[in-house]
Amino acid sequence: MDIDIEIYLKRLRTFFETQKGEVERLLSTPGVDLDLLMEQIELMATENYKELEDPTLTKNQILIAVNLVQSKKLKKDTKQDIELEFLFEKETLPIQTIKGFDIYLN
Repeated sequence: MDIDIEIYLKRLRTFFETQKGEVERLLSTPGVDLDLLMEQIELMATENYKELEDPTLTKNQILIAVNLVQSKKLKKDTKQDIELEFLFEKETLPIQTIKGFDIYLN
């Protein structure tokens, strides 16, 4: 990683850590933390540096990073909920085993 990107990310993290209200304002979805946001910002800053030789994200890009992190978190939570629901349904349905295969009866 280029030194310019490292400096930018370090300054941005310091800002978020010292200005606690800013993180809560940006990350309104519970469970989305600063580390996830910084990972996404690092990816975008690297792309900016490759294209523009400047890692700084615009306001719009920061909002996009927040939305991407929130979407990933919601998708992960939804997937876990579906898996838990499926496991719950499997445990409550009667099972018939035929030739080594479980058949769930409804």
